[in-house]
Amino acid sequence: MRTQTRERQSRAELTTSSCFSLSCRPAFAPRRPPRHRSFNVASSASDEVPATLTEETVWRLVLSLSEPAKTDDEADISGPSINVVMKLKFLEDQGYEPPQGTVEVVEDELGLISEEGFNFWKLAEEEGEDPLDKGGLWIWGLFSEPLYPLMNIQLDVNEVPISDGTTFPAGKLFMKVPHARGSKTGVALSGGTLSVRQIVAYQADLIGLSKANIAEVRPCGTVRFTSTAA
Repeated sequence: MRTQTRERQSRAELTTSSCFSLSCRPAFAPRRPPRHRSFNVASSASDEVPATLTEETVWRLVLSLSEPAKTDDEADISGPSINVVMKLKFLEDQGYEPPQGTVEVVEDELGLISEEGFNFWKLAEEEGEDPLDKGGLWIWGLFSEPLYPLMNIQLDVNEVPISDGTTFPAGKLFMKVPHARGSKTGVALSGGTLSVRQIVAYQADLIGLSKANIAEVRPCGTVRFTSTAA
């Protein structure tokens, strides 16, 4: 029962997080093929094995983690950074639209991802698009499959050292990466951005007698997918 409750909370957090803009679809809705996009993407270890969001594909990614910015502007990221290499699987939970599911950790040498956390991914439509213009027309049967050019990933992470005296905080790490699908290559994921949710203390009155802790999402680096392996 506690596990089911945590899963529902994590799905809600990924949907309502200020760093993501997601739209839900009914489970019975049809899907349409994605548009062709040109960007550097993770390549399959074998051209004959298309990459998938299933247990059959292992994704290798490199996270460049920095101390979170003081504001929500990515340009404010400064200071030292650390590269974290890991391998993940994206397992789809059937019956949901947009497609979504859990993240399975295959390799995490630094121990960034919390063993007690719940890790989740979800596809999303383009931000800022009118749902009745391109993104929502599949509802009326004009396309066979909905378009999801973004993939949002949520990981519960531990505190890790970046450099002397600097650490990356524990909390929820959010990834936003471009997503596409090809008939021969399968799923393609490219470089994206990282944000972390952390607790920030603010003075609740003018004389500083009381403080309020507020959860805020701040940019903290980038992520790139370098390869996949069956």
